[in-house]
Amino acid sequence: CGGEVVQVGADRSSVLKGETLADTVRTLSCYADAIVVRHPDVGSAQLAAKYSPIPVINAGDGIGEHPTQVSNYRHGLLFLPPELYNRHCSTSTQSDLSSVP
Repeated sequence: CGGEVVQVGADRSSVLKGETLADTVRTLSCYADAIVVRHPDVGSAQLAAKYSPIPVINAGDGIGEHPTQVSNYRHGLLFLPPELYNRHCSTSTQSDLSSVP
């Protein structure tokens, strides 16, 4: 068994005719087992989950960090080489979701 990805961008939906995110989610839930949401508005994934009877995965919404980034940070900290324990580090992180494919 396998899955099939169906991409629906704003240009291929009824958004231009006034369809809301809730409307789109309700429609897609009739055809899918899960919905992955990547949307420019903060909180859109949470809104989608509110109206969806199927699982919603947040692939990035608004200016917030990509939700899977936390997993990457956690993995890096869990597997930190022993020689780096108790060291002081200074880091600067800038997240730009527009560069994520």
